[in-house]
Amino acid sequence: MKNRHAIAGFTLIELLTVIAVISVLAAIIFPAFASVRARARQTVCVSNMRQIGTAIAMYAQDYDDFYPSAADPSDLDTSLWSGIPYAANVKSLPLLQDVLQPYTSSKQLWCCPSDTGFDNLDMAYTPGFPDGVPLNARPTMFQAFGTSYLYRTELALKHKSYSVGCKSLIPPYSDSGPADLNVLMDGNGGWHGTSTPLMLGLNDAKRYNVLMGDGHVTHAKASVLNEIWSCTLD
Repeated sequence: MKNRHAIAGFTLIELLTVIAVISVLAAIIFPAFASVRARARQTVCVSNMRQIGTAIAMYAQDYDDFYPSAADPSDLDTSLWSGIPYAANVKSLPLLQDVLQPYTSSKQLWCCPSDTGFDNLDMAYTPGFPDGVPLNARPTMFQAFGTSYLYRTELALKHKSYSVGCKSLIPPYSDSGPADLNVLMDGNGGWHGTSTPLMLGLNDAKRYNVLMGDGHVTHAKASVLNEIWSCTLD
């Protein structure tokens, strides 16, 4: 007599065993696929930044070796500059992507594939805003403002040349060249890391792609980015 539990040549136990094995394999493989996709998005983001770096260099060649006189959404749509001498000047600046439009091939160059938007600037925390200064970058920063990146607008406001270096405020207080000067960065550290708040903006689970003054792009954790920002232009 045939086994009533046989299904297409398999017993019920055999079928359940196959399903269990497939489930285990899926649990192993799917996270690996997700990691590969995340790295691919990061690679595109790095490529975008390098091309923007080239555009900045081309702009400097045409404008007496100065950095673009431009701003980003954090300058124009928040109160970050309130009470600072440059406050009036910064609000009159155009957006960086508009200034560099003649030197870039596509508006998509300004879109990080990992851009999922945010509600607060996670590296701009001030008294009263423990989670960062509010900025509504939804549904994505690119869709809201036409860029996924933040510019070191201080370069424009202080009329710094493209070859400028900086001075570290951290011992041994050494002078640094363009390779240590941050020019552009991801709008949010959760795009290539995690945004779970642990230590405000210094949560090292956050990761940022950062375009440096010599054109190379580094992938920095939050504490390292904070050290980079401490390099003063004065």
